Amino acid sequence: MYIIIIIKDVFFLTTAIFCSNVFAIILVFDQELQVLIREEASRFYNILMYFVSKICLEIPVNIMSTLI
Repeated sequence: MYIIIIIKDVFFLTTAIFCSNVFAIILVFDQELQVLIREEASRFYNILMYFVSKICLEIPVNIMSTLI
């Protein structure tokens, strides 16, 4: 009985964390797209490097916000 409750809790928490990240991405997508287009047009760096740097910077923030 307790195992089923723990599995349900883990599923709920995992779903909540995933959905909160997805909703955060949806809210800032338009702003990020404008930045990406501007920086690609001015040849600061290409799209791949933009996303690699963005992911590398957001991973620690997401981990810390999950732990808090």
